[in-house]
Amino acid sequence: TSSALASLVLERNKLGEPAMAALAAGLGVSKSLTTLRLRNNNIGVVGGEFLARGIDASKSLTALDVRENGIHSTGAAALCKSVLASQTLRSFGEIPLAELRGEGCEWLNLGSNSHGPAETMVIAQLLAHDEHVRALDLSGNELCGLTKTGEGTFTVGAVEALAAALETNTALTRLNLRDNAICGTRFGKQRGSHAGVEALAGALQVNRTLTEIELQGNEIDEIGWRAVLHALRDNPADGIVTMNLSSHSITPAIAVAVAEYIAVSKAL
Repeated sequence: TSSALASLVLERNKLGEPAMAALAAGLGVSKSLTTLRLRNNNIGVVGGEFLARGIDASKSLTALDVRENGIHSTGAAALCKSVLASQTLRSFGEIPLAELRGEGCEWLNLGSNSHGPAETMVIAQLLAHDEHVRALDLSGNELCGLTKTGEGTFTVGAVEALAAALETNTALTRLNLRDNAICGTRFGKQRGSHAGVEALAGALQVNRTLTEIELQGNEIDEIGWRAVLHALRDNPADGIVTMNLSSHSITPAIAVAVAEYIAVSKAL
């Protein structure tokens, strides 16, 4: 075993799922490896599960990057659990774990970083009871598993986790979720879904601190926008002061929902 290797960069190769079993075993043996970068390696769901076991066994790893690997569902959930349980990891992708666990992060800019379901689940879990982060930018990522060209597997688990976090969080005031294919559609690819936006709507109905939310570029349809607007209308906190609905092909039904919201809002 290596007693000296501290950083291993294997980005943009074709390792696939099988190689992750061997790599995970190595993580459990190494006493020196602190940085592992595996971005864009077609790791997949099973590979993500293998890596999670490696994180559990590692005693030295402080930085891990597994973005752009098609890790979702059980693979993303396993990684999330292991990353959060790790006593050594300080960063996951571009997520500053150490800062988020402490008190040194009020403005978290993670826009356009190719963060996928696993990273989003980690952010959600940390955000659920966080008391320090005031603004979170997750725009232009791959929260639901779809790349910027619409490739990949669409899942809503990470957005549902984020929505659950918004229901309990009492610090966040600004949230940017632009351009994340939350409805499962990008450039006409994939089949649309209301599950993600409906989960967010449920959170927006009870969250008491948000004053600004951006959802542009998610191809939200009439059903989705009505769910969001009705949730904001029915939220007694009435905290949203800024909302951008430009370039959304607003239909008459959406316009009615906007009017109903404006009629009761004292903040907008």
